[in-house]
Amino acid sequence: MPNIDKKSIVSYMNHKAHSAVYIVILNWNGWKDTIACLESVFHTVYANYRVIVCDNHSTDDSFRHLRSYLGGRFPNAAWDCQLPWSDQQTARRVEALSICRPLSSSADTAGCQHGVVLVRATLNFGYAGGNNLGMAFALSRGDADYVWILNNDTIVEPQALSSMVERMEAVPEAGICGSTLLYHDDPQRIQSLGGARYLKWAGIGVQLGSNARWPMDVRLDSIEKEMSYVSGASMLVSKQFLETVGVMEESYFLYFEEIDWAKRAAGRFKLAYAPNSIVYHKEGGSIGSSRSGRSRSPKSFYWLTRSRLRFTSKYYPEAIPSVLLYSLINCTQWAFFNRNPRIFLAGVKACAHAGLNIDRRRLMR
Repeated sequence: MPNIDKKSIVSYMNHKAHSAVYIVILNWNGWKDTIACLESVFHTVYANYRVIVCDNHSTDDSFRHLRSYLGGRFPNAAWDCQLPWSDQQTARRVEALSICRPLSSSADTAGCQHGVVLVRATLNFGYAGGNNLGMAFALSRGDADYVWILNNDTIVEPQALSSMVERMEAVPEAGICGSTLLYHDDPQRIQSLGGARYLKWAGIGVQLGSNARWPMDVRLDSIEKEMSYVSGASMLVSKQFLETVGVMEESYFLYFEEIDWAKRAAGRFKLAYAPNSIVYHKEGGSIGSSRSGRSRSPKSFYWLTRSRLRFTSKYYPEAIPSVLLYSLINCTQWAFFNRNPRIFLAGVKACAHAGLNIDRRRLMR
């Protein structure tokens, strides 16, 4: 477990507002990673938080394992209208819910009620749909100031949350704040400084600071100006953002939800970055990609390619030809280097299933 930064503790204790934060962690066939993530979350120096774990209809008995870990002795509650959710449409998507008792009595959490809500979805609703369940619960409680969307394959430093809250409150017009993402297996190597810059003609995001060594001097304003979207592994979202822009778009199922969110919010909210919010990311375990990012499963490649083309069709139809060409070249390269022809077939299938909305008149201008 990483050491607690004493300066961060003092900064937090002197902070003028203890905003309420709901932490949403989505699990799909990854209960071991989720438990490790929770262990790090429970050591946060930030006091006013609740945790919502959404199991996205796992097939590895995750819900039972997580309930056992959390120590709850509560039977699965059949859904009824008395539970505090925002609407009946959301209610129909939930199979079981448990409210687990507080888990820690350590000095940094003494006197705080860290209830953990464990939810099981009726289906696998994808990244956006699963997280939207958690956000719906948080908003329905009426006391949320922020929602922290946190990947289950992460380990967080104790000051990660407090650093993001401080940055958000220093930039009132910000709607989403990102963290410094470091590779879990190589913690001195940067995965992303908050987010990425989007290249529309290829349909790819270039992670800011990727593969540089950490720690490093960070030009905060420059990074925030360059960011097209916040990396989805760690996103602190304000209540105002959710009420104005709405939750994540579910039609992608996997990938491109973050940039769609940022695109919908353009001109209304800024993107922020908290350098001292350190999050270690394992990346890609559930969908079958390698931890190193050097290989992808056919399933992962299908959703990545399909979502890239759907996003391009929605926001940059003029870029469809170049993005389509890039996608076909990309899947060919990955299939060759991984010696797996199924990757190429998955890419071609994704291109066919993307449902492109092509305005021929606009393309010919």
